[in-house]
Amino acid sequence: STRVETTPHYSPDGRLIAFQSGRSGSTEVWMADAQGADPVRLTHFNGPMSGAPRWCGDNKRVVLDSRAAGQAGLYVVDVEERQPRRIGGEVQLSLPEWSSDCTKIIASDGRSRLFILPATGGSSEPFTGQPSYYAQVTGDRVIFNVKQVDRVALWQKPVAGGEEGALPG
Repeated sequence: STRVETTPHYSPDGRLIAFQSGRSGSTEVWMADAQGADPVRLTHFNGPMSGAPRWCGDNKRVVLDSRAAGQAGLYVVDVEERQPRRIGGEVQLSLPEWSSDCTKIIASDGRSRLFILPATGGSSEPFTGQPSYYAQVTGDRVIFNVKQVDRVALWQKPVAGGEEGALPG
């Protein structure tokens, strides 16, 4: 493509890439094979920015954020059906990340808070009490940034809930 393409994310099996692209004239989420060939459009919002795709561990679903409803929101797309389905909605969320078992999604409110919600939809709940806006899941825990007075530090918390604290070291 001659258009901007960003935020690539390989499927867990390494066969596909989901990415954000302006190749259709609007910023949408696409997928292609691991070499970037045979691109297929996953979203068709035709205008509002959509991006930050993340693969579920089942290699069948992608979660992404989009402004399709007029504000930031999360959508899950089955890559065979290619029909984005909005989840959550009471809080504007972006930068999603799947739990390892693909039952939960952790996302940012874009300001300073992380939320967790069921991957099938439902209410989102605050995930951490610390000011944070970006998370990465590894196994059964979430690593996230915490804004502090003089720096940004990395903290952790179990996906299932419980104590949060600074990463050692």
